[in-house]
Amino acid sequence: MGSLLLAQLRHRWLESAAVALLFAVVVAALIAHRSVVHSGETTIHALAHKLGENMLVLPKAMDLTAFYGLRYGSETLPADAPEAIRSSEVAEHVGFIRSQLYSNVTVRDVQVVLIGEDTGWPADVWTGAYPAVVGREAARRLGLQVGNELLVEGVRLKVVQIVDVAGGELDDAILTTISAAQLITNRPGEVNAMRLGGCWCRLDIPDLAKKIETIVPGSRAITAAGMIAAQRGLVSTVRRYTGALYGVSIIMVVGTILALVASQLRRHRREIGLLHAIGAEPSALTLLYTFRAGLGGAVGGVVGYLLAFPLTTIATSTILGVKVAPEPGLFGPVLVLSVGVSTVSAFVLARRAARLDPVDVLTEV
Repeated sequence: MGSLLLAQLRHRWLESAAVALLFAVVVAALIAHRSVVHSGETTIHALAHKLGENMLVLPKAMDLTAFYGLRYGSETLPADAPEAIRSSEVAEHVGFIRSQLYSNVTVRDVQVVLIGEDTGWPADVWTGAYPAVVGREAARRLGLQVGNELLVEGVRLKVVQIVDVAGGELDDAILTTISAAQLITNRPGEVNAMRLGGCWCRLDIPDLAKKIETIVPGSRAITAAGMIAAQRGLVSTVRRYTGALYGVSIIMVVGTILALVASQLRRHRREIGLLHAIGAEPSALTLLYTFRAGLGGAVGGVVGYLLAFPLTTIATSTILGVKVAPEPGLFGPVLVLSVGVSTVSAFVLARRAARLDPVDVLTEV
């Protein structure tokens, strides 16, 4: 039977490749889908933890995916936004307002994130250099140490500290005064983010966010409470459709395999009858076709798992703005699912075909 299996694989490789390709595509899509969902939940959890009870105010036109993917555009908040909040009815609840300007800049041919913040740090009276706190990764890439100076778009910065995360956010960022950032990016007087804080334990935070958006036209107020509510809705929706997606995928795979196996067996009825006539046992023929289908499922599962890596990277980069690899530990379940579905599906038809009467089959025209 081994030599017969090899002969079938050699002469009918296209049929086997079709089964393997089907499994590869479905497996890759399912793994990418699961990874995107898992990564999305993790990202939302991390952002909610980072934001705490504070509030992030961004321009409404800003793409949140791009913002959290560290890609910043030209969107801005109104110049009088901080003063508008301080003079409004919610001023008593806002303990601090920190204006910021995020941008992407090139320093020494290295792309880094520049964060300008109203820190109140004065420039050096002798050199005119603005103080800068540099994330450890940015410092490594730029070869910086405390005390070094660097020139960015004609603006002199002096490294006063190297920290794990600059501004409490990024390890590949440079944090400086907002005036220095505005000079470097040629955006005088502009800000594209504000962080608000206060003791909001007794407040309806979503209601406060709506008031902030009214006070600052063209803004979007993001809170941990809003993000968690959105997360719950997202998880609920995803779970609702994930089961349907998996069910449809498995039905599609099983149906296609049944169709392929049935087609193969119809075309090879005389071959099966001849094998019966020369003494082949029905159980051996069943095993032959089942093993052949299982082999195709195994190959498709392995190829699909490997294909899932670039597919997941592309999907997470497009949807979440970050590159994520498939979850670890999926290879075993994927392989078991692929082989299990293919062998069970093939066994049903192969067992029936192997029991055909050889006399009836060989007399067919």
